[in-house]
Amino acid sequence: MSEYVQHFPLGEATISIISIGDLRWDQQEALGVPESEWRPRYTASFEQPLQIPIQMVHIAAPGVSLLVDVGVYDYPASWADTLLIPGYTPPPGLMERLGEMGVQPEDISQVVITHAHTDHFNGATRLEGGRYVPTFPHARYYLSRADWDALDASGWLQRPDAPASHTLVPLAEQGALELVDGDYELGQGIRLVSAPGETPGHQLVRVESAGQVLYCLGDLYHHPVEVEQPTWMQVGIDRDATIRTRAAFAETALTEDALLIATHIPGLGRLTRTPEGVAWVTVNP
Repeated sequence: MSEYVQHFPLGEATISIISIGDLRWDQQEALGVPESEWRPRYTASFEQPLQIPIQMVHIAAPGVSLLVDVGVYDYPASWADTLLIPGYTPPPGLMERLGEMGVQPEDISQVVITHAHTDHFNGATRLEGGRYVPTFPHARYYLSRADWDALDASGWLQRPDAPASHTLVPLAEQGALELVDGDYELGQGIRLVSAPGETPGHQLVRVESAGQVLYCLGDLYHHPVEVEQPTWMQVGIDRDATIRTRAAFAETALTEDALLIATHIPGLGRLTRTPEGVAWVTVNP
């Protein structure tokens, strides 16, 4: 298919990991960890900025065609100095990749937005006849109520220049958005799992089929170093909530021997115990 798309079976389901391009990730700046703590063990991932992917996930199962996050490579100019790669041209996007897979917009039944950061939801609507309409017209979109309330309180839902005002707001106005409180059963072996920290309402997607378990992690981790060092995280997020969420999740993932997809860690992984704690191991689909 493409170096930007990976498919693998999970019981009766087919999972597709779709990369829409890369971002620049400066671990020193993003995590704010003193050099004395990351050198020398993590020199390779801290000394120079990295390129990290932006990955969406499609889940196909009997009666289900579900997307985890829905982004397009179209970011505000304010990202240029921190997250965008100079001179970078992204590959064909999510819609093109779905088309190659034979999945049409009308086929998608559910869209889960793991959290309300721009790269996870800015493709949720499209402009048609001068108004924003759902990109996937027959889908229910699921977002945590806590993230909606945080956006509302900060004024981001009201600002015309904010991505949420022309994505999440039109979805709500047109009855396509469902706000979720805590864990939530979607059915067919799919459950939303509350995982606050990155945002107040950050949520994971748990998929179980024929005894196999997969979690779509959103931004629970941005890089494997955060798995090994669970107290290292993006500057400005809820530190205590993130530490609690990561600790509880790590035990669950190890117990279930779960497969894992994180938005910004390439491909597929698992957690494994180490003498120091826990580590991310890449898995070949």
